[in-house]
Amino acid sequence: MQPPAPTLSNKKKSDALHCAVLESAPDPVLVRCVDDRVIYLNPAFTRVFGWTVDECLGKQIHFVPDDDRSNTQLLMDRIQQHETFSGVETVRYTKGGDLVDVSISGAAFLDAKGESRKGSIITLQDITERRRKDEELRFVAYHDMLTGLPNRKSFYLRLDDLVQHHSRRRSDRTWALMFLDLDKFKEVNDTLGHDIGDLLLKSVAERLKGCLRETDHLFRLGGDEFTVILTNLNRDIDVANVTDKILKAIKHPFVFNGKEVLISSSIGISVFPDDGWELEGLVKNADMAMYSAKNNGGNDYRFFTEEMNNKALHRMKMENNLRKALEHNELLLYYQPLVDSGNRIVGIEALLRWQHPELGLIMPGEFLRIGEEIGVIVSMGRWVLETACEQVRRWHGMGGGDPFVSVNVTNRQLREPDFEQMVLDVLEKIDLPARYLNLEVAEGNMIHYTDNCIAKMKRLRDNGVTFSIDDFGTGYSSLFYLKQFPIDGLKIDRSFISDAMQNKSDREIIKTIITMANNLNIDTTAEGVETKDQKDFLIHHGCKKMQGFFFATPLPGEKVGDMLKKQDGAATN
Repeated sequence: MQPPAPTLSNKKKSDALHCAVLESAPDPVLVRCVDDRVIYLNPAFTRVFGWTVDECLGKQIHFVPDDDRSNTQLLMDRIQQHETFSGVETVRYTKGGDLVDVSISGAAFLDAKGESRKGSIITLQDITERRRKDEELRFVAYHDMLTGLPNRKSFYLRLDDLVQHHSRRRSDRTWALMFLDLDKFKEVNDTLGHDIGDLLLKSVAERLKGCLRETDHLFRLGGDEFTVILTNLNRDIDVANVTDKILKAIKHPFVFNGKEVLISSSIGISVFPDDGWELEGLVKNADMAMYSAKNNGGNDYRFFTEEMNNKALHRMKMENNLRKALEHNELLLYYQPLVDSGNRIVGIEALLRWQHPELGLIMPGEFLRIGEEIGVIVSMGRWVLETACEQVRRWHGMGGGDPFVSVNVTNRQLREPDFEQMVLDVLEKIDLPARYLNLEVAEGNMIHYTDNCIAKMKRLRDNGVTFSIDDFGTGYSSLFYLKQFPIDGLKIDRSFISDAMQNKSDREIIKTIITMANNLNIDTTAEGVETKDQKDFLIHHGCKKMQGFFFATPLPGEKVGDMLKKQDGAATN
């Protein structure tokens, strides 16, 4: 059975219901006849766009921006073909001239029989707030929140675009990639606090902007690392000029809350395409060049070179091999005696060597810094301490006196939370009295020591361990260290000893150091003694101990043992 046809009253009720739905709809609805004159708009349209029903009925509303008219016409053409569309995002003007982000849906408006075309019905959803939130999320995803600069993700996207674009076109125009790192930024954070550190980073970002052109791109990768892409370059000198400008801008003092902050930067540069056609190579090369500038003392820049690449490959090989050196028993100790004024061995310094399976015997200057940077210095340091203490314990058992052993420690080792306990555990394990262990700390590293490091040194000294400053006179604020640190001895750097007989200034420095140390009841040891004249000069001016090739070169443990036996025999006779 067919349902009954709607009566007139039912049709009126249905029309009233449809009208109520449109009037209550939260999104603007606009109905126009074929010639675009308005035949209906709902209250939501008035609320969003400002036009009222009385202003618009029978008229056209001109709220489409000029640059969107062609797209809008295509949508209207689809409606005339009885097609619908939805979710088309664009903008529309309000009565007051403001632009509103909208999502538009549309369909044909038909007569009651659904046959003749009467016009169009358009629904416009206000998506301004959604667009704003999307933009905020996009900004967060692609920008650094502290400085507002594009972040690491933006950097790699932009760099990839440049590489792909120039690789396709093989353009004669070149561009450069710069890696910039602030020198000793960690010290600013540690001494002045992270708030000042953040202010410094924001200020650095502003100064960098002032050094660049509109066509260049600046990014912050994180921490104190910034990158710059310099575009449309003809010569390397163009890059050098910009880099000089940056170095001067960063070096100029910063002032925060009345405090002056001085800092510098190290910059590495790779140039496309000379230093690589691929993204990874350009980044690696600029990074290597930056570290080369930093290792040269900072406040400098370096271009990438093939020689630099070879050094990096060598370093990578050294790193990989050094991680396995301890496990493969490739480390060994040599020992160099310290003698008193009567040539008697009173102490012995343990000197680390690396017996590389391919490169042969490697001196510590070539690998200790790498070991510290990659973290293996801690395990290596414990091995050195245990091996040296075991060796001196054996020497004590065979006669020849009771020499102490000196072991070098780095600031990286001192920063370890368990360093103090580790030293005491080794002494207990070897059964070596603490007075026979002297720990040497390099004066040049003392600027990095924290109060916690100094406290560890003092507690070890209270347990009987002694401390000496190595390379004394070559670091910073030496007198300050004598006051602040628990020091028992000074080792006068070999650079003063080597020219002492020819250079009056060196002789005066040596005499001053010895006199000052004696007045403070601190022992002095002269390093690098190679001649009898040097020895006699040092003894005459009160130096307590000496070390150098004049007495003995660094030797394997058994040969030092032979020297101790001969010394014991001579003393007995």
